[in-house]
Amino acid sequence: ELKRHKLPDLGERYLGQLTEAGEFEKAAALCPRLLRDKAELWHKWADVFCRIHQHRVIVPFLPIRNPTLSPETYTQMLLHFLNADTDTLVRLLGEWPAAIYHVAAVVDAVQAKMDAAGGAGVDEKSTKLLEALAQLQEARGEPQHALDIYMKLKRADQAFALIDKHEDLHLAIRDRVPELLAFDRSRAVRMLVGAVDTIAPAHVVAQLRASPRLLHVYLDALFDKDPKAGAAFHELQVGLYADFDYPKLLNFLEQSSNYRLDVALKLCEQRRLYPEMVFVLGRMGNAKQALALLLEQIRDVPQAILFCQSQGEEELWESLISHCLSRPDLVAPLLNDIGAHVDPVKVVKRIPLGMRIEGLREKIKKIISDYHLHMSLREGCEKILKSDVVGLARRANKQQRRAVRLDASARCGITGAAVVRGKDNFLLPPYPDVVVFFGGRAFQEEALVSLCQSEKAAAALKPGLKKEAITGSRAALAAR
Repeated sequence: ELKRHKLPDLGERYLGQLTEAGEFEKAAALCPRLLRDKAELWHKWADVFCRIHQHRVIVPFLPIRNPTLSPETYTQMLLHFLNADTDTLVRLLGEWPAAIYHVAAVVDAVQAKMDAAGGAGVDEKSTKLLEALAQLQEARGEPQHALDIYMKLKRADQAFALIDKHEDLHLAIRDRVPELLAFDRSRAVRMLVGAVDTIAPAHVVAQLRASPRLLHVYLDALFDKDPKAGAAFHELQVGLYADFDYPKLLNFLEQSSNYRLDVALKLCEQRRLYPEMVFVLGRMGNAKQALALLLEQIRDVPQAILFCQSQGEEELWESLISHCLSRPDLVAPLLNDIGAHVDPVKVVKRIPLGMRIEGLREKIKKIISDYHLHMSLREGCEKILKSDVVGLARRANKQQRRAVRLDASARCGITGAAVVRGKDNFLLPPYPDVVVFFGGRAFQEEALVSLCQSEKAAAALKPGLKKEAITGSRAALAAR
């Protein structure tokens, strides 16, 4: 007679045979197929593998959802690996959700193990225990303790990931700015710049005063993100850019206005930063001294020409030309670039007789060509402007000459006489002399002129009427 068997029973018998034969890996791998979502069977076989000390074999296949086992089962696994394999413990803590095991029990066990080890120093095993404790502290809702551990272990990735995940940690780290920057400068600066609402720039600057280079890195990043956020420290940044990032100094001076010009000028003078001195002097209104620096110290004639063009002062052009003509080595660059800005004849006439200038013929041809091109462009722009003015004037005149609708019952605002007369309220020739304002007010021209001849009466007219008046003594009328 044939016996009847249930499939789960056959599966369990097969698992039993495999474990008895010592084929633990094969048995563990078959558990998901044979036990499926039966929580009671999973509990049973998890206990079996634990009793035969095969935690390492079964744990990769242990389900954490559908079904979820009892917290005691997962806790037992974690406590086993705490003593047997801390690498696996750390991995499981990162993979398993904290809700499926007893966090407090595992924390106590890890802390007890660390206390038992005493102050033997930080070795690989204690490092793993600290890493496990950090994960457990975060799972228990104490991210600040977890952050302390990561910073102690110098784990930048985990530390900044934790800060990004828990914004309330900004308050915990606001007094540890130098430590964060030493930890990972680029990520720390990026985090500080993005958290100005909770970590004020003034608070960061106060901690970095003793480290000017780090202070510059922070303020530079802050200025790039929001020039107004660190406006109170722009005067300090002038010196920091000069010391640590000179190529950016001129651009900073041009973009910011939150520094005292005399202080910036003094600093640039001490370091002989002539291009920056030129800019500051120009902003202070001392254009002559700025031009003198360009010509005498920097010896950059094209830049001097651009400076004169930006200032728009005829006196500066005169100073530029006079200075260059007194120096034979500056005449050539002057002739190369000034043609589009100054009448070339005036420049050529002032060249001293007998002065030797390399390539004078080509330079004169170029300066005249540039000047003619400039004048041609200028004349073209003037023609376009005049054309626009004429077009707009015609449009305005056309609008002002258009017919104005006048009500059939309209009366003169001065005499009270009817303005529209004729059969069926249509105007009949000869048309009366009527002045109609855009607001609809109508006046007989004779009465209006007579009234306006009196200064007192003219002053009594409302200003609004003058704005509405139609140019000319007569308006075309369109009566209803």
